[in-house]
Amino acid sequence: MSRAPTGNPYRTWKWGVAEDSGYANQHAFEQVNLAPALKKVTGAGVIVAILDTGIDLEHPAFDGSLILLANSNMISDTAAPDDIGPGLAWGHGTHVAGIVHGIAPNAKLMPIRILDNQGRGNTFLLAYAIELAVTNGADVINLSLGADCGSRILREAVASAVSQGVVLVAAAGNEGSPARQCPASLPGVLAVAAVDENRQRAEWSNYGEWVSLAAPGVGITSTFPVGLGAESNSTPGYASWSGTSMSTPFVAGAAALAVEEATIAPNALRADEMLVTYGDDISFFNPSPYAVGRHLNIGAAVDGLPTEPEPTAFTLFLPAVTR
Repeated sequence: MSRAPTGNPYRTWKWGVAEDSGYANQHAFEQVNLAPALKKVTGAGVIVAILDTGIDLEHPAFDGSLILLANSNMISDTAAPDDIGPGLAWGHGTHVAGIVHGIAPNAKLMPIRILDNQGRGNTFLLAYAIELAVTNGADVINLSLGADCGSRILREAVASAVSQGVVLVAAAGNEGSPARQCPASLPGVLAVAAVDENRQRAEWSNYGEWVSLAAPGVGITSTFPVGLGAESNSTPGYASWSGTSMSTPFVAGAAALAVEEATIAPNALRADEMLVTYGDDISFFNPSPYAVGRHLNIGAAVDGLPTEPEPTAFTLFLPAVTR
């Protein structure tokens, strides 16, 4: 089976605000050093496939940004990959897509619905969706989900995508465990853990030497459904959510910027190598055995100039969340 990452952080969220000013979690974007990168690249010409619960096709934030495939809803009989509620996972894909869009505003988004409104799917559909995304030109694939590590068909689909130069980014999981999550731990995939604003591992984030990168995952504000399936008079179109599902699209969006940079810089590293090589060393904050990889630093990756965090004292801040 494939599924959205489980755990209490996945199930908690709160409403944001209707205005675009509430869309960007300013500290999270500053934390990954986004602004310098956007002066050079914006994701133009890059396609990011989002394999999830679908996307709110009526949300104004995505106007002009979507690539819709005829067979992109693998859960229902409808042709369009709408993010339909109610349900535990309602809005998950829309929220993930908004983070990618916030990081790489000119990248095209290719939503493929493989999870239902409870966050459930199956490994066969996941593997098929990866192949579909690659066939249709995806440069980056966001996988804010987990699946059976024993699936041969999933391993083969991932290996094929990686061999064709597609960047796969997947959630490390929310179990607070060193146990390997798939597809995150498969060869060639960037596994992403969640950290708070202090660059410390969120207590529920999975960890281990198999994790590639860490990115903000606590109290992240992003898009939420306003169209089909939205509850009337209750959703302003933006909400806050926590989990490695939210950390993953920070890296997927960064990968889109890195892919664009690689096309204009002849001596650039591969996109995935850029992100890991120029990530910040946060082992000071996350000593063994709780390693979460290097912290995403988008500006350094695009510029090719590594920077390291200073081991200064921080004040812990965890945004309150309610059901």
